[in-house]
This record gives sequence, structure tokens and C-alpha cells, in this order.
Amino acid sequence: MLTRVAPLATTPPDLDRDYRWAVAAARAAADVPALGAEAELWIVRGWVDVAVGCAVAGSAVTVVGLDDVVRETDVSYGWRFAQRLRLLRGQWGPVPRWYPECGSAPVEADGVDRWETVRASRIVADFCDALAAVEGPDSYATWPATTGELIRHASRYRPSPAHAFRVVDCDLDPGLPGRMWMRLPQGAAALHLARRPVDRAAIVRTGIHEGAHLDHLLAAPNPIECGVGLLAAESYAMAVEILAAAECAARGEAKLTAMLRAGLVERVGRLPGGIAERAARGWPSASLRAMLATGSSRFAGLPTLADNYVVGPLRLLAGRTTMLPPQLQHDLGRRWHAATTAFPAALALAEAAAVGWGSDTETASERANPSTLDEGSR
Repeated sequence: MLTRVAPLATTPPDLDRDYRWAVAAARAAADVPALGAEAELWIVRGWVDVAVGCAVAGSAVTVVGLDDVVRETDVSYGWRFAQRLRLLRGQWGPVPRWYPECGSAPVEADGVDRWETVRASRIVADFCDALAAVEGPDSYATWPATTGELIRHASRYRPSPAHAFRVVDCDLDPGLPGRMWMRLPQGAAALHLARRPVDRAAIVRTGIHEGAHLDHLLAAPNPIECGVGLLAAESYAMAVEILAAAECAARGEAKLTAMLRAGLVERVGRLPGGIAERAARGWPSASLRAMLATGSSRFAGLPTLADNYVVGPLRLLAGRTTMLPPQLQHDLGRRWHAATTAFPAALALAEAAAVGWGSDTETASERANPSTLDEGSR
């Protein structure tokens, strides 16, 4: 199911290093800022990525480390993430009896206490409406077809591009791993999935978003692949997407702007618990209508993680958190300040995010429809 290629295949084995990496990664995956069923799902989802790393590293002792942590953590439920974990673990022999079982699908809460996410969705929707109006003479350019080349080609769209990572070709079902970037025993790596289509969306998905993850991974002094670290990582990657959209819009790069807009629309559309529906109540936004049409169950049962894709970047761009390494914070802030000067909708987004989430702050749509705030604002 998964095939390794050089350079990892030529790296000398280091059993102690590989075991310690697996134990540290699996324990980090078990430390999540959530409770109950959401915590169990998030933990198992993280272990799926550790299992992918074990297979890519090609060291059987990494699986021993993962097994040890799964046994000591005693998580019993994992829904579809448990299915993925057991499938990956099965490559190395019988799945130990203490591995989590699939269980039933999670029951989603209705999002009544997630007003900040509703508000952030509306702010992003207003920004996306402005992106939809961008016109320009640019024609679609052919981008590279491999992961490494895509990431390097997209350097101009990322404020702190880094290059010291490996690319590993994998014959792996794209639906198995949660992320394509990781710190392996051999160093930072990006996975190139042979079965993953290289289409126009890959420019944003791989070149900009996953490229930003690698930039962050190589700059961060502490692990960022799991738990609170993952919240910081996704906040940064999404902030880079918003920045890239603003810069492309200001330059009249209409086609890439449209692709970046589609990515933002998809992030809101997949929020579990009816958030997109709440955000769209009485809201005169074409983007919110598009968000309603793109709903998916990818983050079912994981509201904390899903919400962070929308709320996290706004907090970061507004300077309301210091979760980044100083150089990344500086580079992002400098580019974002320039973007807010060049593209009015970026300034509107920045102003809406900067002043907080109380009733005294309004997006453009709120000013036009002051009576549309639902019960979540109280």
C-alpha cells in the first residue's frame, strides 16, 4: 500500500532514534485541547499520521513505539479514524487488541456556543465576496506537477519560504493521512502521493498551504504537528492563504485569486454543527451560499479543530496571539500590512478581526443588515 523511495531508503537505521521519535510523536498526538468523544477522535486522528510516518520512515521499531503509546493511553473509540489507523497498522502484522475500535459516527452539537466561529465565518465570507469581484488579464500558468516543485514554485506567495525539507513519494490512498507534512526521524518531509490528483487546486493545497506548514515546521522550536501545536500550525497556514488571496487580488491575478477563494469557501462549508447555516441566516453573501453548498463530513466530531481553520487565522492576522516563532510573526505581519494597503477588503477583514467579536463591531454585511444577528450573539 505504501512504497518508500530515496532519500529515506538510503538513510542508515538508528533504532533508538526511531523508537524515541515514535513514542514522542504518539504521546504528542494524545495531548489534545478537547474533552470526551472529541478528544478520542482527535487523538486517533493524530495516531493515523504517526502511523503514516512509521511507514514512510521504514523502521519497524517505530511501530513498537506507537504500539506502546496506544496501549498506555487506553483510547477505545475512534470512528473512521480508527479504521484508518488499523488499516495502516495492519501492514506490520496483526493489529494489537488494545487498538481503538471504530464505533458509531459522532453526534454533532448544534453549535449554540460557537458564536465566535459564526462571526468569523461572516468576516471570511465578506472577504470572499470581494475576492469574487476581482478581474485581471492574467492567464492560468502551468505549475509543476510534483510536490517539491509546487512548494518551491509557490515561495513568492509565502512570507517565510524555507527549503530544507525532503520529498517522499508514496503510493498511499490520499484519504488515509490527515496531513502531508511531518517531522520524521530523518527530518522534515513533505509526502508526494502518487494517487492524489495534481489539479489546479493543488497550487493552493500543496504549494501554498502545505508549503506554509513546512515553513512553520522548520522554524518552530517545538513540535507543531499535534494538539495545541496543530492549532497554531493551521492558523498560520490559513493566514498565509488569506494573505496570498489579498496579494493576488491586489495584483489582478484573477484565476489564482479564485482558487484561493474556493479554498476559503470550503473551510467554512465543512464546519460541523450547522455553523455555515447559522452564518448564512439573512446574510446577503454569495460566498456564504457557496459555503452551504460545499459541506462535508471531513471534520465531523472535531469542532475545535475545524473552527480553528476560520477563527485562528483571523486572530493571528489581528495580532491577538503570539503563537508563531518571531521571524514568522514579523514576516507575516509585514506582508499583511502591505496587503491591507493594497486591497481594501483585506483592510476591512483586518479591522473586523482586530476590534474583537462584541456587538459593537460589524462587518460590511452587518452594517447593511443590523437585524440579522441570531440568538448566538446574546
